[in-house]
Amino acid sequence: MSYNPKYFKEKYDINIQLGTSIYQIDDQNQEVLFIKSQIIKQDYNYLIICKELEADFSLLPHRFHSVPPLKNFYLIRKQDEIKWLIEYFNKKNIKDVLVVPGNLLGLKVAKRLSLANKNVSLVQIGYPTLTQINYQILDALDYDMIQMINKDLIDYNVELILKDYISEFYDDKVKLLISDKEIKAQAIVYTNISSNPFVVFPFRKISNFLYHQIYNKNSETKKLAIYNDKQIIVDKNYKTNLKNVYAIGNCIKLPNCMINTEKTELQVDTIKRQINNLLNHIFKKQIKPNKIITQTLYFKLFDLNVAYTGLNKRECNSLKINYKTAHVIPTNTSDDILQQQPIHFQLIFENKTKKILGAQVISKVNIKSKVDVITKMINNNATLNDLKKYCKENKLENDVVGIVTKVALNVSDNKFNQIDHTWIRDLVESNQFILDVRSKEAYNKAHIINAINIPFDELEQRYNEVPKYRPVYIHCRTGRTSYIAIKMLEKLGFSNLTNIQGSFLQLNYYEYFNDKTTNRKKILTDYNFE
Repeated sequence: MSYNPKYFKEKYDINIQLGTSIYQIDDQNQEVLFIKSQIIKQDYNYLIICKELEADFSLLPHRFHSVPPLKNFYLIRKQDEIKWLIEYFNKKNIKDVLVVPGNLLGLKVAKRLSLANKNVSLVQIGYPTLTQINYQILDALDYDMIQMINKDLIDYNVELILKDYISEFYDDKVKLLISDKEIKAQAIVYTNISSNPFVVFPFRKISNFLYHQIYNKNSETKKLAIYNDKQIIVDKNYKTNLKNVYAIGNCIKLPNCMINTEKTELQVDTIKRQINNLLNHIFKKQIKPNKIITQTLYFKLFDLNVAYTGLNKRECNSLKINYKTAHVIPTNTSDDILQQQPIHFQLIFENKTKKILGAQVISKVNIKSKVDVITKMINNNATLNDLKKYCKENKLENDVVGIVTKVALNVSDNKFNQIDHTWIRDLVESNQFILDVRSKEAYNKAHIINAINIPFDELEQRYNEVPKYRPVYIHCRTGRTSYIAIKMLEKLGFSNLTNIQGSFLQLNYYEYFNDKTTNRKKILTDYNFE
């Protein structure tokens, strides 16, 4: 009833035309042309374009772009549909399921299917193209942090396929291109829902939204500004480049609130907020100007809680931002021993200005509120000094947010040298001097293959064993003790010391997945995630 045009007309006095596409917008005469069975002209005072997400089959071989390729192919557009899918699979006795790709929705689908006792395989990309070469799941996180999620998946028997592609689909299996391996798949669940309503795929009927307005070069009407043939460019008031034409929803590209340039991303602003801001702007009811905000994105996989906000390192590199990072792993303070878990916190900030750019946090405990603090700082264009002041005012100096702030300020002020844990394999292969200041027991349980162990409590007596005339890279379990060790050795005349950020605990996660899935030489004698 609620989708019946007659019902809408009677109840809300709203005219609805189904099965129409916009053919052309004439913003000078304020007319819009629709295509139905014929071209229809209609006047407007304000035109608001709202386009939802739709399936993007570009990750599949071209012959499957026209959609659904097989009878066992299932498209999931939102999280609410997962429950229905599991009920259907149980009814049909479907056990082996392939999920494509490894985006946020794909991860949620894989988790729910695994917990429902399905045999789940997760393929990051279905087909190799020049623009879609990606060997990690969930692009929002950086490669080093994503390794923790990789481990969480394989610990729960989700087969993760990153460096291979689907070449053939069958009723009960798929075939991979590179390895020529066959994977059982009674069902294929596809979750690549795109924000681009303007992409035309090969072998697909061209009936795209606003096709004429965007692609017809002979048109005398002003063109709607589109970013990379994907999203409608709007300002902070959701106004397009055409007079009195607005756009909302996931088809838009907003200016990024953290930097002067712009960034394409799925809009995290809620549709309700967009509508309110848009109408307030049109009818001039704003109490204050609209502000584009960054929001904390949070989800729980199996054992891990994941939260992130702002830019990641890869995005900073692509935007040519000179940035630095602070990576700390303090233990959560709680009277409940089960809640005393490490919190892996990576803070990204601009080097020169100390402006906060983003954060990624992973832990077995709930950490959303920690990242909310960083989100608040980003939305206020805050610096590390502002964050330090905030932590002091809110008594967070000993909280993980306060700890990462102190470390970030030390890194920014160049108070000590540091190198990321991602470089340790290179250090091992080049036979650099790596000093492990953990206890003998921890060292004997697992260590870097050529690391020298001098426990911290013995370091003051054995410092002569540490060379002064070659680089020395120091690590402990989480990075805190190694930092203290560096400060102590500097007082003893050492100036060749570098702290390994993330230290041994993060290194275990970073090495684990690739060690398990490839034949490469291991640089750890064993793994220790405690």
